[in-house]
Amino acid sequence: MEKLSQLQEEKFPVKHLVLSKEDQTILDSNLAVFFMNEKNIQKQLARLNRFERDVVDKYDHTHLFFHARDNKWLVQYILACLDEVRCMQFNEKEKDPTVQVLKYITPQTIVSYITQSPNFKAQRAEYEQNVVKAYINILKDAKIDDFQVHDYEKRIYRKKADYDKIFRNKIVKAMRFLCFSARTYEPAIEKNADLWRDQVRRQTFENLFHLNKYLDNETLNKCNLFAPRVFAEINNALEDIYQTWSAARDYIYYQDNQETIDKLNQATPNMKLSEVEYRKMNRKVMVKITQYKEIVAKAKRSVHGKAFIKTKANYWNTHQPDSNGFDIVKIDEEKLKYWDNHQPVTNGHDEVIVDEEKLRYWDFNQPLTNDGKNIPAKEINYDYWDHHQPQTSNGKPVPQKKHKNPKYWDQHQPDTYLSK
Repeated sequence: MEKLSQLQEEKFPVKHLVLSKEDQTILDSNLAVFFMNEKNIQKQLARLNRFERDVVDKYDHTHLFFHARDNKWLVQYILACLDEVRCMQFNEKEKDPTVQVLKYITPQTIVSYITQSPNFKAQRAEYEQNVVKAYINILKDAKIDDFQVHDYEKRIYRKKADYDKIFRNKIVKAMRFLCFSARTYEPAIEKNADLWRDQVRRQTFENLFHLNKYLDNETLNKCNLFAPRVFAEINNALEDIYQTWSAARDYIYYQDNQETIDKLNQATPNMKLSEVEYRKMNRKVMVKITQYKEIVAKAKRSVHGKAFIKTKANYWNTHQPDSNGFDIVKIDEEKLKYWDNHQPVTNGHDEVIVDEEKLRYWDFNQPLTNDGKNIPAKEINYDYWDHHQPQTSNGKPVPQKKHKNPKYWDQHQPDTYLSK
């Protein structure tokens, strides 16, 4: 019997097994059951334990990470998934007799489906790319452990001068641990480069040059407040340095991953630089760093002075004097708030009975003085000062002076010109 089965396998290889349209339709409709979506992949991958790889004869989503290309394992996995679907349908059928129950699919049919169905192959390829994408997001998060790298290791790697190279190597190492082939994970890493390359490269740039040490946070904040143009100039200079350095870094990145990049036709002009152009680019970076230091030094000198002047200018906004500049005035807060508690009877909209006679009373009864008392009438004598002119402006008589003897000095000359 064993010899007969062997002959049948040799005579009818797997690739010649016929897959019916009905079976293919049934299996295609359950592809979402076989392969998780992107969101669930990331949740499951974040909880994955590295020791799960050693577990055998367990067919679930957790272990699919290690067996996505193992056809023999996939047959048992798909059978287990279909059994779960069938059990759920049986439970629903008890409540609703009209529910259709999935028919039994043979292992041979599943083998032919795995090897022949373009829909299955496309869904599996998308699943593998989503796994790579999910792990990139997990690796960027330094607050969590994963099956490959601990959180404290992520924080250590993040401070390295070659952090961008380390990051990519960690992705490759993790995918190899999941038994992914290079034909699968290498294109996926490049297709998802926008998720990690620029972000990781900026951190690498900071680790290499430490340009932040030339500009402390206090100065940066003062620039933002008191000298926005200087603040913009510093940021533009820093971005210009990074872009020049990143262009040179593309050349190195291409040398390390040329085969994959060329297959995907994703090479940029900077990746195709010559070695001479690459060295010129590096020298240009160093020149721009020197210029950046000069801009920062100039900004520090100017911004501290402006900050001091602006601080003095704003002093009186919070330190108002108690006087108006002439006399010291003490403000009575109760008087200021008087109308808060003594509002008028109306707010200007309600009707009020107005006594017109009272309003016009003072038109005819004006007081002669502020205190309401009558001022006694005075008789004015316009001719009085014609005969009573004062001798001084204050009205007091001027004492008459004795006449001096004009010939006094003719007889009393001093002995010298200078008095002793």
